[in-house]
Amino acid sequence: RTPPRAAAIIERAMCTVPVGLVRPKPTRPTAEQARAIRAIEAWFRDPTRKIFRLAGFAGTGKSTVVEWAIAELQAEAGCGKVVTCAPTNLAADVLRKKGVHCAMTCHRALYAPHEDENGGVKFVLAKDGPAAEAELVVVDEGSMVGLTMGTDFEKVAKKKPDPAGLALG
Repeated sequence: RTPPRAAAIIERAMCTVPVGLVRPKPTRPTAEQARAIRAIEAWFRDPTRKIFRLAGFAGTGKSTVVEWAIAELQAEAGCGKVVTCAPTNLAADVLRKKGVHCAMTCHRALYAPHEDENGGVKFVLAKDGPAAEAELVVVDEGSMVGLTMGTDFEKVAKKKPDPAGLALG
């Protein structure tokens, strides 16, 4: 008899996709994904809530849920411009390879270069940058965003009637 922990490890291994193969995207959400989409829609319509966190293990469908939720928000809730970003260029590149062609780093979404009085360049919060112009900011790998950057997202993020951001765990 296989111990429960070992059985769980074996089951996960059997469900993994071999390197080089791509699992087809589901055509409709599972019941749990549908609940997550409804929760995102409720958050979007609530002017008192600025941040929504969607967390889950790798491969559970968070990116797909966000994709479906954005489509719903744009079709049904009047959501306009969406900016998708990630803490690192590598993570943003993964998003671009998944089809989020305009994915950028969080740094690019938030900050702009500014020349200081000595001729040096420093990066400052861009009040008119991509994150500030968006009606919805999606941060993939949001758990990697530090306190300073998180606070900066909150400074520029809009909320109903101009909504704020959605962070993926």
